[in-house]
Amino acid sequence: MALFDQSIFLLANDMAGLESKGYKDDRALTFKATRTDGIDFYLQEYKVDVLVAPSGAIAPGIDPINGDIWPGFAGIGWMAAIAGYPHATVPMGTVGELPIGLSFIASAGEDLKVLEAAFNYEQVSQARVAPKFHTSSSDLPSIAEGLRRWTPSQ
Repeated sequence: MALFDQSIFLLANDMAGLESKGYKDDRALTFKATRTDGIDFYLQEYKVDVLVAPSGAIAPGIDPINGDIWPGFAGIGWMAAIAGYPHATVPMGTVGELPIGLSFIASAGEDLKVLEAAFNYEQVSQARVAPKFHTSSSDLPSIAEGLRRWTPSQ
């Protein structure tokens, strides 16, 4: 709350209820996109039990004026969340010192497949890096150097 307000929460609170036609239509469209034409399509198309993809991009810095600025690829985890499908993220390593994750997703009710695949990958890869606390991303030498190069001189 120090940087951002509750405007999205307030807008959501002012929306029509869960029984409204608009909500039901939007939900059906969203489920079609993320389930039927999304996750389930790719599972069947490629004859696989689990989809595996980067969980997201490298975490961007927080911009107090514009909010989070994410690159064009936001990862695959959002699709499972919206579809209501099982999803696990495990460590895939780091870029610089920033952690990145790998997502495992399956269809409805296939939680065990997701957990087994994620667990097996995690055991084999041993990619987990112990977390460190930094007061700012600019504490990291590789990021501080990048910021110096891209920040206009005062």
